[in-house]
Amino acid sequence: MILPHEMQYIDTSTEGRVFKSQINNLQNIPDNSQVWVQGFVEEILGSSINIKDATGSVVVLVSANSATKPGFQVAGLQRGDYVLISGKLVHRQPYSRIKALKFLNLTSLSQSPEEVAERAELWKYEVEDAQRACQLIHNTRQQQQR
Repeated sequence: MILPHEMQYIDTSTEGRVFKSQINNLQNIPDNSQVWVQGFVEEILGSSINIKDATGSVVVLVSANSATKPGFQVAGLQRGDYVLISGKLVHRQPYSRIKALKFLNLTSLSQSPEEVAERAELWKYEVEDAQRACQLIHNTRQQQQR
């Protein structure tokens, strides 16, 4: 049987193991895993940024010294901006957090509000595609072991 968190698992030669996920599924992913989420900025509180998608919200932690590194676009960040976060998942009560390793403002890369909305809509399909691909790989491996 394949576990829900295994279904989002993608393995790339350049980044290693990454779980591509919608926010509501983060609780099913092992602690300290690298995750990739996308969502809208809901609130900015110093080094903590609350991100939400259609399924839930998560706090993203951005250290002060990493905010100026390449791969971090937090300067000028505003409520409502659509962002991509890659980072380490940390399960702590009462909720999970992501320690950001990469933070891109996709709104600043977009030409129009319509393009931002399209990116947000397409994200759920990207996650579903990753789930299907992982399910196919899992099924193939199961068949090969028989």
